[in-house]
Parts: sequence; C-alpha cells; structure tokens
Amino acid sequence: MSAPRPFLAAAILLIVAMIVPQPAAAQFFPQTYQATGNLQVVVGGVANMNLPAMGNISLGSIPLGTIKKAYLYATQTNNTLGLSATFGGLPLGLAAPYATEALLITISSYRWDVTAQVIPGVTNYSVSFLDGMGMHTPVPGAALVVVWEDPVEPTRTVTIIDGVKQVGESGVDNESMTFTGLPPGNTAVWTFTTDDDASTGESIVYNAAAIGGPLVGNLGLNASVMQMSGTSAAGPNTLSISTVSDHFSWVMGATAVDIPPVSNEERTWGGVKALYR
Repeated sequence: MSAPRPFLAAAILLIVAMIVPQPAAAQFFPQTYQATGNLQVVVGGVANMNLPAMGNISLGSIPLGTIKKAYLYATQTNNTLGLSATFGGLPLGLAAPYATEALLITISSYRWDVTAQVIPGVTNYSVSFLDGMGMHTPVPGAALVVVWEDPVEPTRTVTIIDGVKQVGESGVDNESMTFTGLPPGNTAVWTFTTDDDASTGESIVYNAAAIGGPLVGNLGLNASVMQMSGTSAAGPNTLSISTVSDHFSWVMGATAVDIPPVSNEERTWGGVKALYR
C-alpha cells in the first residue's frame, strides 16, 4: 500500500483540528474541586512512556468506601490536536488540551474524569495514549488523583488545583498556586510535574515553609509525584515551586487538611451554674 499523499495528510490534520476544540492559553491554575467530609486522597503516577506510550499507575493507598472524584492527567509538548487515553482497559476517547501555555515551547495538559472507572480496593491501573491522529506518541508522564469517602477517615477538606504552568522557561523561576476556602490545620500536600530531569535546585514551599524538593523525576525520568506535609491557615494558602536551571511542567496540586474533632467537654450542673454567676 502506498504512503498517504501530502494533501491527504494535511486534510486529516484539518479535520482533527475542526473536531477537537482548540484551547485558550491558560496562565493560571483554577481550583477545580473542594469538599469536606470523611475524605482521603492519593496521587499516583507513571513516567517516561516512550513509544508506545503505555504504563501502569500504582496508588500508594487503597481507596475504600465511595469514590468521590478521580482525574487522570497527562502532558504533551507541541501538541494541541488532542490526545486519547485508555484507562484500566477502557477507552476514554479523544480529548482537547485541558490547558495550554505557550512560552519557550508549547506545553499542554490533558485531563479525563475517571471517577466512574476507579474501583474501591483497586490500586493499579494500566494507561496508554495516542495522539489526535490515532498514532503512537511519547508521553513524559501521567498521574491519577483519587478522592474517596470512608467513615473510618477523619474529617478533612480536600482541594484540587490543576492546569499547566511552565517553570524555569527562562532560567531562575518561581511559580505558585493559591488554595482558598481551607480551614487551618495539618495538611498533606501533593504535586504532579512532568519533563523534570535529574537537575537539582528545585524547592517546593507551602505558606513560606519549605516542604519538598528537589524534583528529579522520582517516578522515573521526566515525571514526579511528590507527597509532603505542611500547615494551612484560614483563608488563602500558597503553594509554590522554584527552580534554578531545570525547565519543566507543573500540572496539579492537591491538599488535604485535617480538621480537629470538636471536643465534648462534660460539665457538672454546678459548673454550668458557675458560668452565669
């Protein structure tokens, strides 16, 4: 069979561009999920998926109870024509870029809502990706964030912020995202980055306190999922990543704030009367 003619390939690209909506450039991180309850969250990932882009995401904690929200993320460089994913053997279809930032290069993040596909008690999910024309394409990293509700969990406020930002596109750099609506308390913090290599010098800071770094591809070359501990204050809370020389993509940040239980102090009748004397 002869190779496709140039005009046919161009026509296919045009059709894909018309079918898949083109994104607006995202220069910020929107806060896309927040809930309070007996919640827990976990983030897992996979890195450096060369041709074909296939891998396995393993979650470090076992989701139990009710799955409240689950997102699958991936990134691509210089591809705004769409990306299709298969998750746990189930096709998710072709998606337009969730967010795109065009600076030194064009980096797009992709997001699929896989809440219905995540099964309580299951910690491993296969993933694979194809580009907008159904061709194999390398993917530097993918991540899965899962929020679940279980009566055995303490009361927490869980928040997810996502999109895409380039960090270090022009050398020394600092980028940040702001969490709103958080209560004060001890906080678990997660980040997902791609295209980060073995360069050192990155620092992760939450509310002016260093909580992590460097980013050296802890999932394998080209992607990192970091879980850290911080302290939240009532009101806005800032998570930032700084770099000295590495240029990489920041896709997602999540927090889970532990809310202290309300104490039920027992009082005698005499003690109660004494309060009003």
